[in-house]
Amino acid sequence: KLVAYKSNEKIDVFDVLAFVCRDVKEVVIPESIKIIGPNAFSSGQIQRVFIPSSVRSIGYRAFCQCSQLKSVEFDDNSELESISDQSFVLSAIERICFPRKIKEIDMSNLIVNNEIKNIEFLGDEISIHKISFLRCSLYSFPNARKVIIDEKSFPSYFKGAFLFFRP
Repeated sequence: KLVAYKSNEKIDVFDVLAFVCRDVKEVVIPESIKIIGPNAFSSGQIQRVFIPSSVRSIGYRAFCQCSQLKSVEFDDNSELESISDQSFVLSAIERICFPRKIKEIDMSNLIVNNEIKNIEFLGDEISIHKISFLRCSLYSFPNARKVIIDEKSFPSYFKGAFLFFRP
């Protein structure tokens, strides 16, 4: 049900997750995976996914149009550093907690997610860019020392959201 390939022919491990059968409902990604490739889960029936500490990158539209995806969990010791554009567009995620090593969220990662209520960033430094979040009502940065929010990260009609910073 999972298709993986080697990012480098000189290694012995299949470390890039390329495709997951669209009827899979729940996935625990193998520890050997370092990259979730573009469109790996897109338009699937996935409802829940656990992303292990080994994953360093989530590709373009990896979970796009996963309309049943409600839960994305990252390992406590996550090495995830990068999430590409539109990775979680049109999903049903209600809450997401981004791991400490995420330093930047690119354009439209959670855009048009009607269900999203709570987004938390565990990193101590984060940059948010270009219409990253449209419909979330609670943003939390509990460990933040530095937060840069691009003026285009929130729509012009953005009202009523709360940003929490812990001193």
